[in-house]
Amino acid sequence: RHGSKVREMFLGLPARQAVTIYAGVLWVIPVAMVQPYVSLYMVALGFSETELGVYQSMMNLVGLVFFFIGGYFSDTWGRKKALIFFDILSWGGYCSCLALARNKWWCLAAIFFLATNAASGPSYLSLLSEGIASKRRAFVFAVLQMANQAPFLLFFPLLGGVWVSKRGLVEANHEMYWLFAVLVAVGIGLRWKLLPDSEAYEKSALSWFHAFRDGLRQYRDALGRFFPKPAAGLFLF
Repeated sequence: RHGSKVREMFLGLPARQAVTIYAGVLWVIPVAMVQPYVSLYMVALGFSETELGVYQSMMNLVGLVFFFIGGYFSDTWGRKKALIFFDILSWGGYCSCLALARNKWWCLAAIFFLATNAASGPSYLSLLSEGIASKRRAFVFAVLQMANQAPFLLFFPLLGGVWVSKRGLVEANHEMYWLFAVLVAVGIGLRWKLLPDSEAYEKSALSWFHAFRDGLRQYRDALGRFFPKPAAGLFLF
């Protein structure tokens, strides 16, 4: 009975949510391979451990800015177009820099590109929720978590380890990031071809100032609806 429910969850997703999630697995497979080695790889290319931590912390500020940028373009371009554009910018730049990297400056550029991926967040989460009844959203996010964890539970981290042991740390990572770039390109192509166009648009603001002011108003209104909920304090804690 439980197996039947799981199959229903995976096979019963609407096209918008199914394409968004399942194409994203093509990102997670190479991430499972390279994640244990990314810090070692950057140190081998010239970063000190301190520089690595400092630069990654600094890029959190870039991510905050790009959350706002991504939300603005998600509203005005539509969610599909915004997601694809920022995935090309962030993941394409990240994979290309680390595939070509010969010194630490390539790594710094890669960290910057990955920080811009925050701009994909608003459109990605909106696509997961769009057109889904609230009582079924739990199924969508359950499938998302299972699909994203599956490559880590399977043999892909082991494959990355074998690759590094056979080719050496630097050369193996060069090759794995080229594979990463190819899989990202395939995933973006699938989303471009198969993902239904978003149903949600907003009229473009007169200026960035007006957009920022309207965004702050919406943010304040959202917090006003969130904090009175009984679980809000526990959630934030």
